[in-house]
Amino acid sequence: MRKKDLLRRLSSKTGLHIDECDMFFTAFAEELRTCLASGTDITINNFGRFRIVEHGGKKGRHPKTGEPILIPPRRRLRFKASDSLYAYID
Repeated sequence: MRKKDLLRRLSSKTGLHIDECDMFFTAFAEELRTCLASGTDITINNFGRFRIVEHGGKKGRHPKTGEPILIPPRRRLRFKASDSLYAYID
Protein backbone atom coordinates (compact mmCIF):
# COMPACT_ATOMS: atom_id res chain seq x y z
CA MET A 1 0.00 0.00 0.00
CA ARG A 2 1.29 3.44 -0.87
CA LYS A 3 0.90 6.64 1.15
CA LYS A 4 -1.80 7.89 -1.24
CA ASP A 5 -3.86 4.73 -0.72
CA LEU A 6 -3.48 4.95 3.05
CA LEU A 7 -4.57 8.59 3.02
CA ARG A 8 -7.68 7.70 1.01
CA ARG A 9 -8.63 5.02 3.52
CA LEU A 10 -8.02 7.33 6.48
CA SER A 11 -10.09 10.03 4.80
CA SER A 12 -13.03 7.70 4.26
CA LYS A 13 -12.90 6.35 7.83
CA THR A 14 -12.54 9.70 9.59
CA GLY A 15 -14.61 11.92 7.32
CA LEU A 16 -11.68 14.33 7.03
CA HIS A 17 -10.56 15.70 3.69
CA ILE A 18 -7.60 13.85 2.17
CA ASP A 19 -5.47 17.02 2.48
CA GLU A 20 -6.14 17.15 6.23
CA CYS A 21 -5.12 13.50 6.55
CA ASP A 22 -1.95 14.27 4.59
CA MET A 23 -1.12 17.21 6.89
CA PHE A 24 -1.60 15.00 9.96
CA PHE A 25 0.45 12.17 8.51
CA THR A 26 3.28 14.52 7.49
CA ALA A 27 3.31 16.19 10.93
CA PHE A 28 3.29 12.78 12.63
CA ALA A 29 6.22 11.53 10.54
CA GLU A 30 8.20 14.73 11.16
CA GLU A 31 7.62 14.53 14.92
CA LEU A 32 8.65 10.87 14.84
CA ARG A 33 11.92 11.83 13.11
CA THR A 34 12.55 14.70 15.54
CA CYS A 35 12.01 12.56 18.64
CA LEU A 36 14.14 9.70 17.34
CA ALA A 37 16.95 12.07 16.32
CA SER A 38 17.03 13.45 19.87
CA GLY A 39 17.24 9.91 21.30
CA THR A 40 13.67 9.68 22.58
CA ASP A 41 11.93 6.31 22.18
CA ILE A 42 8.33 6.39 20.96
CA THR A 43 5.78 3.88 22.20
CA ILE A 44 2.26 3.85 20.76
CA ASN A 45 -0.07 1.59 22.72
CA ASN A 46 -1.54 -1.30 20.71
CA PHE A 47 0.80 -0.46 17.82
CA GLY A 48 4.47 -0.71 18.74
CA ARG A 49 7.71 0.93 19.78
CA PHE A 50 10.20 2.91 17.70
CA ARG A 51 13.74 3.36 18.98
CA ILE A 52 17.28 4.03 17.84
CA VAL A 53 19.88 1.36 18.61
CA GLU A 54 23.59 2.17 18.67
CA HIS A 55 25.85 -0.44 17.09
CA GLY A 56 29.53 -0.18 18.01
CA GLY A 57 32.32 -0.28 15.47
CA LYS A 58 33.75 -3.63 14.55
CA LYS A 59 36.56 -5.20 12.61
CA GLY A 60 35.86 -6.49 9.13
CA ARG A 61 37.63 -7.40 5.91
CA HIS A 62 37.64 -5.73 2.52
CA PRO A 63 35.81 -8.20 0.23
CA LYS A 64 38.23 -7.90 -2.70
CA THR A 65 41.61 -7.61 -0.97
CA GLY A 66 40.92 -9.34 2.33
CA GLU A 67 42.60 -6.38 4.06
CA PRO A 68 41.36 -5.79 7.63
CA ILE A 69 39.25 -2.65 7.99
CA LEU A 70 37.37 -0.93 10.81
CA ILE A 71 33.60 -0.65 10.28
CA PRO A 72 32.45 2.58 11.97
CA PRO A 73 29.70 2.66 14.62
CA ARG A 74 26.16 3.32 13.38
CA ARG A 75 22.70 4.11 14.59
CA ARG A 76 19.78 2.02 13.36
CA LEU A 77 16.04 2.37 13.64
CA ARG A 78 14.20 -0.50 15.29
CA PHE A 79 10.47 -1.10 15.43
CA LYS A 80 8.90 -3.72 17.65
CA ALA A 81 5.24 -4.37 16.97
CA SER A 82 2.92 -4.79 19.95
CA ASP A 83 1.32 -8.14 20.65
CA SER A 84 -2.11 -6.73 19.77
CA LEU A 85 -0.82 -5.78 16.30
CA TYR A 86 0.43 -9.33 15.78
CA ALA A 87 -3.10 -10.58 16.48
CA TYR A 88 -4.17 -9.25 13.07
CA ILE A 89 -1.60 -11.37 11.23
CA ASP A 90 -3.06 -14.78 12.07
